Amino acid sequence: MNGALFRQDPAFSSWRMFLLSVVLATNIVLGMTFVVGFVTRGGRVQPEIAGPSLLLVAWLGAVFYLLTPLARTRCRRLALSLPLSTRRLWLFHAGATFLGALSFPALSLVVLALLRPYFPPAARAALPDGGTLLVMGALTAAVLALAVVLLQALRPAERRVPLDGRFLASALPLLLVALPALLLLAVRAPWTALLPAALALGLGWWIHGRVPTVWLAAPAEPSDGRARPATAGPVRVAGGRRLLARAVWGLLYGKRAALLYLIYPMVLVLGFLLSGYLGQNVTGDEFRIPMVFMTAYVMTSTLGLAMRGIHPLDPLPVSRRVIFAAIVLPHMLVAGLGYAAGTVAAALSAEPRQRINWGEAEDRWGLLVPVKYLEVAWDGAPPDIVAPWGERVAPRTWPLASRGEAVIWKPYTTTPASSPEFVAWQLGRAVKTIYGADIDPEELRVRYLVTDENGAAHVAAGGLTLEWDYPDLAPQGGGRDFPVLFLGVGLAYLAAIAIYAGAFRSRVSDRARKVTLVVVMVLLLLGYMAPFLLSITGVMPFWKFEAVGQGGWRHLTWDVPGGAPALWVLGALALAAAYLAVERIFRCVEAPANRGPKELGLFGALSRD
Repeated sequence: MNGALFRQDPAFSSWRMFLLSVVLATNIVLGMTFVVGFVTRGGRVQPEIAGPSLLLVAWLGAVFYLLTPLARTRCRRLALSLPLSTRRLWLFHAGATFLGALSFPALSLVVLALLRPYFPPAARAALPDGGTLLVMGALTAAVLALAVVLLQALRPAERRVPLDGRFLASALPLLLVALPALLLLAVRAPWTALLPAALALGLGWWIHGRVPTVWLAAPAEPSDGRARPATAGPVRVAGGRRLLARAVWGLLYGKRAALLYLIYPMVLVLGFLLSGYLGQNVTGDEFRIPMVFMTAYVMTSTLGLAMRGIHPLDPLPVSRRVIFAAIVLPHMLVAGLGYAAGTVAAALSAEPRQRINWGEAEDRWGLLVPVKYLEVAWDGAPPDIVAPWGERVAPRTWPLASRGEAVIWKPYTTTPASSPEFVAWQLGRAVKTIYGADIDPEELRVRYLVTDENGAAHVAAGGLTLEWDYPDLAPQGGGRDFPVLFLGVGLAYLAAIAIYAGAFRSRVSDRARKVTLVVVMVLLLLGYMAPFLLSITGVMPFWKFEAVGQGGWRHLTWDVPGGAPALWVLGALALAAAYLAVERIFRCVEAPANRGPKELGLFGALSRD
């Protein structure tokens, strides 16, 4: 009996768990690529962030699981008619939910341990070893047990906890702030894991003893928290348009509209990262091209949920054009607000990041510039760098990929044998390219360079502090990135809608539509992971992908005639044309002939009672 109860628990028994396996695989790959991408920056190892980064990404997979109906449904309706106590059902469901949520970080750590020998040496040296991974798994299990107990304490009188604003207001601060912080604290001092483990046991025992003897089959009050009217009768709502707008929103997303409270903050954060704030002010590396696909991926995650509400809207005086706008524009607006916030935060940053530096290590001698200012010689023969007075140097080169003749070369190469005048001239060229400013090389030589007893040029002890010494310096290309980046996000998102909406034909089966959505999201995910996979497999290290992508990006945005205004106009026109084209496809969506009571889409597919 106990085994049957455990196997039939809603946390395990849904055949739609294969969708969770897709999310799980996504979590594993994202966790590995996240760690590899952030601990290997041009050969520089940062092991202090590898373990915590991996844990946080794995934790997000568990958070997703804990918010699904599989974890929020404490028992099936049939179990309420059996001679079983609610305390027993609660205990079995808490255990099943814990094991289901634990599978996300556990499998992530196992797969990482198996693939660790195949990572590049720099990443392998930074990633935790097998024993450390085992300790990390135990720490995660302790904190996750506390999370399950706290979530099961919410709304104790209801058989199924609705995913409404009330629930998310309690769950999200726990799952996304308090408990990850506790997990990171446990990583720093493993003995602190005893605290969440003890709390989980104590609170679990206390809550188990206070589980109501009867569970409600339906919520005792509306999910919006308002009191039910005492008597039946007409309800007056001011404003017909306001009522119609609420009907559109309610039918599009239904009871799961609260999921948008999770998705919109994610889109906002991705828009913030898309602005390049971290690359400009914190890390020095830009991940904006892969982030285009990740932003579109998260925006597409609600597409299946919205498409299920289209046909109930057909009897209302609402055109498909309005419905399409209600699905697309909020996501685009939130992403744009995040980008604007990142741009403003970068502008208000008190500490400017020096984009031109100096190194004297054997493999990093001379001027150091961001990889976006390197060039690519596809024929493998970059030109020599010749100063106006004839001094010549062969540029520093790196092979672009493991195969092929293309090379990346640095236009600002200097060598220990270069004269101080040549180094100052190269520094002036770099300032001209990056900042668009003309500074006399002689002034730069006097301010920043010194010579040793052999006549070799070096940077003075204070380093290159250009952005401090010349406050008017600002990188070129301001205002040119947004129209191109936003166009990329919009085109990827609209393409996903066009493909999925095209599957809504009466001759297309429900299974084929779901497969179409999964394939579209996998393609978007592959667009994000491509540079990381190339780096992991050794085909092209990530910094080289950045050099090619960001360098091409720089030429694309800088070389367009008309500057930033032209890019804004062209980007707006292209995005508007794509919007209208996809809107035309959306207006032809047909009601599926075989659509039953089951809900469509990724989030809907996870809901089974």
